Amino acid sequence: MAKVAQKLRNVKQRNYLARDFDSFRSQLIEYARIFFPDKIQDFSEASLGGLLVDMAAMVGDTMSFYLDHQFNELDYNNATELSNIETHLNNAGVKVRGKAPASTFVKITFVVDSKQTSGQYAPDTNQLPKVLTGSTFRATNGTTFTTTEDIDFAKTDFLGELLAEIEIDSINSDGSPSTFKISRSAQAIAGKLVTETFSIPDSHVPFRTIALSNADVSAILSVFDSNKNSYYEVEDLSQDNVFKAVSTQAAADESQATSNLEVIPAPYRFTKSTSLITRLTTLRFGSGNAKSLQDNIINDPSDLALPLVGTTTFSKFSIDPNSLLNSNSLGVSPRGGTLTISYFAGGGLNTNVGSDAINQVIKLLTLIPSAATSTQVVSIRSSAKVTNTQPASGGDDALTIAALKGKIPSSQNSQNRIVTRQDLLARVYTLPSQFGRIYRAGVTPSLDNNLSSDLYIISRDSSGHLAAASDTLKLNLRRYLNEFRLISESIRIKDAKVINFGIEFTIRCAANANKIVTLQNVINDLSGLVDVSKFQVGEPIVESDIIFAILNSPGVQSLPSLKFLNFFGSQNEQEYSSEIFDVNANLMNGLVVPPQSSIFELKYIDTDIIGNVL
Repeated sequence: MAKVAQKLRNVKQRNYLARDFDSFRSQLIEYARIFFPDKIQDFSEASLGGLLVDMAAMVGDTMSFYLDHQFNELDYNNATELSNIETHLNNAGVKVRGKAPASTFVKITFVVDSKQTSGQYAPDTNQLPKVLTGSTFRATNGTTFTTTEDIDFAKTDFLGELLAEIEIDSINSDGSPSTFKISRSAQAIAGKLVTETFSIPDSHVPFRTIALSNADVSAILSVFDSNKNSYYEVEDLSQDNVFKAVSTQAAADESQATSNLEVIPAPYRFTKSTSLITRLTTLRFGSGNAKSLQDNIINDPSDLALPLVGTTTFSKFSIDPNSLLNSNSLGVSPRGGTLTISYFAGGGLNTNVGSDAINQVIKLLTLIPSAATSTQVVSIRSSAKVTNTQPASGGDDALTIAALKGKIPSSQNSQNRIVTRQDLLARVYTLPSQFGRIYRAGVTPSLDNNLSSDLYIISRDSSGHLAAASDTLKLNLRRYLNEFRLISESIRIKDAKVINFGIEFTIRCAANANKIVTLQNVINDLSGLVDVSKFQVGEPIVESDIIFAILNSPGVQSLPSLKFLNFFGSQNEQEYSSEIFDVNANLMNGLVVPPQSSIFELKYIDTDIIGNVL
């Protein structure tokens, strides 16, 4: 009995709190000395006992590390593995996208002959071309822009007047017009138009997936199989219809609506997803069999019931989910033949080119009336000129991991509608990238309308500096938000005001510190702290953060002075925003609070941080 009691006492002395190598080793040695005192007594590092204990402790330490790591991966804030982060994003409904392309309107100009009709000179209608989608142009920095719509130069309004801009190009000896310049604008986005063809085996594969070969896919233009069946992109495979824009046929409606909106069925459909790891886009199709499309679009409810097995009673009606997957209710999967996919790829900050930067015709897809002679066709095509009267905007680099994580809370709360402020901001940042990208957005209640909200947005230019969003981007955003807002509420889109600020400080260095190195270290620390990515619309400058960063920089002994500057207009041969804001006068309780419609930007790191050393 005494031996049993002693053994029980020894067992009670065990604990399971060891988490690292040293703790594991210490407990293993103690365990061996208690239960195996006559087996091994030497546990020094050079002994056999020490080897066995070290190996066991190493295994325990490794397993403890992996356990802690996997536990941290369960929280999206602590997750570090891309595959786990991607899972968190998918569960929250956050869409991973690549680089966003800039968009703008390109003005295309042709020269055509003059023709006299009823005593009036006008462009010869037999020479008016139609520029097709996919025509490409190049900017001065090498960025390629591709048109996204057909432009018919012969199109007229309800009065019969050409919609194109017309001006005289040359005149005859008698002063009559010889040739005319005709111009129309078309929307274009940065990137290249890619067409890929895939061979599909003649076997039914539910939820077939196809990966595209190019990264940063901004838009899928068309997907059709060898039987000319068109596949449509949907949010989820349960969505069985889509909206389609159809050109307006009535000339009288052209001024009010350029397209008719139709709802069409979409038995052939797919979803699009982008991998966080590879940035490649994958298309996922439905589960039904394309060979039996007409057989089971709508399921017979009696076929969904679970059969009774081994019993004659049941409590509730239940359905077999496999019956739904085997039907065409979630769309069909392509089978046999080929699948042709056309899409846009490309984007980034460098695609935000300035005005008149797009000036080179690369590929011009045109249709010219058959009445024009071959000589005239060559002349018309060779006369093509292009430019952009407005800067391209909306281009941006792919969102960082931190930015994607930041979207998870708002995406989890959103339910595909705009009710709260958070819903609106979350929806703004989900604007499809081919329509541009909003860099920052803020929402305030409208002062003159209780049922209206003011949405302040800002974009970026090719240098990464804040810039007002273009009219095209605003129009795209307005149309997009209208699909999700409540019918009783309105959203007014406005430009967020940019307040350019600077920092001037004086430090005292430690006696043994290099003044030049210390000052440069402080500037580097501040550069990261006040980077434009750190600010949101309406977010204040926290003075204590600035002070803490300076005083904690190596070699800094004290901070005798610190003040904030406001740069506006043209100063020191550099261009700033026109917004005047007294930063120091608005410093209260350690915060510099801007108007809710404004955002802070330290524009030029090299010059707007001014440091002095005593």
